[in-house]
Amino acid sequence: VCQDCLLGITPSSSPIYALSEESFACTGFSSSVGNTDYLSRDCELANSAWADNPTVRSAPCCNNMTLVKASFSMMALFEVRGVEEESLEKLLEEANEASPVWHEFVTKHLEEDQHVVQVIISRDERMAGIHYLAELRNPTTAPGWVEATKRYWSRRYDKEGLLMFLDFCLVLLCILRFIHGIFDVWSRHHGYAAFTTPLFWLLPCTTFGPVVVDLGLR
Repeated sequence: VCQDCLLGITPSSSPIYALSEESFACTGFSSSVGNTDYLSRDCELANSAWADNPTVRSAPCCNNMTLVKASFSMMALFEVRGVEEESLEKLLEEANEASPVWHEFVTKHLEEDQHVVQVIISRDERMAGIHYLAELRNPTTAPGWVEATKRYWSRRYDKEGLLMFLDFCLVLLCILRFIHGIFDVWSRHHGYAAFTTPLFWLLPCTTFGPVVVDLGLR
């Protein structure tokens, strides 16, 4: 168990740099769109402020399960009914499996993107996340048939300068590998005949494709 880790839970499938505080049902770290400084929040103050005025525009920390349940109910009411503020008592009443709001909320996510919830763990801004996914396999004849899966990601935000340098080295090495491959194919096929070989045209795809995908998924 990580005693020093901070936890964030959100129904959104978006990457963390695209998430603001209002995207979370609960979070122990600050978050704003485009900002990679995920600093620890004052949870006592954040929980007290949210409990006094429950709203979809902010979130409590994840160390108070009563407020976490209420915050999830707040997000469900907002997505399903468009409600932005509600009393804590009403939200806790909605925080049960029999609530029609919860049923509509979960069904909406299953039908739109098969995404249920994303759990993000931060330890000194070294982040790891788990996407919990669920797919309705046959909603017409077997509406209860749900296939659950997980998807993981990790990212370090404590040393952005080092990450940028490593990304630069990765791209530079790919360019050098591509140039080496061109000369290799050129020498094997004696000049311009290299342009007629499938290997020549596959070379940029196999060299740059994995790098583009890797950088694009971050």
